[in-house]
Amino acid sequence: MTTKVLEKRLYSLLGEMEADPAGRYVHQPAFRALLSEMETAGMAVPERLYDLDQQLIEEGEEANFDNMPV
Repeated sequence: MTTKVLEKRLYSLLGEMEADPAGRYVHQPAFRALLSEMETAGMAVPERLYDLDQQLIEEGEEANFDNMPV
C-alpha cells in the first residue's frame, strides 16, 4: 500500500476517534493494525501514535471495568 493511502486511512481513523472521544477506544484494533501496516511499508511511525495506541488500550480496559457488576 502506498504512503498516501496509509496516511489517508490514518487521518480518517483519527477523525472517527475525534468525533467520539468517549468511545474512541473501540477503534484500537484497527488503529494498531494500521500502525503495523505503516511499519511494514517502511514508514516512520511517530512515537505519539504508539502513545495513542497505548492510551486506547488503557481506555478499553477501563471501560471493561466500568461495566462489571459489584
